[in-house]
Amino acid sequence: MFNDNDYEFYVFEWNDIVWMYDNNVRTHVCSFQPSVYAHPIYTTAEDDEGVMDYAEPKYFDPSDIPNPTHAMTLSSRMDEQEAWEEAMEEISANHPL
Repeated sequence: MFNDNDYEFYVFEWNDIVWMYDNNVRTHVCSFQPSVYAHPIYTTAEDDEGVMDYAEPKYFDPSDIPNPTHAMTLSSRMDEQEAWEEAMEEISANHPL
């Protein structure tokens, strides 16, 4: 599946975890308010033992996302899965937050 818009990946920190999402994608989850689907990427906790063990992707209300930071843009010509994998790899390696 190809996207009409470029992939605009953003990151934010919540509960000692850095999360990543595509700012051009919104999902309506049992609500009229659109949500973003964010993936946990890495922890910022000093004592990181176990922090990521149970971290799974979550839906967030965009207004609840604290200080989103633009991490990268990828071409809309890429496959969605490929774009997510490349962004996760790049963000994991470079730790933008």
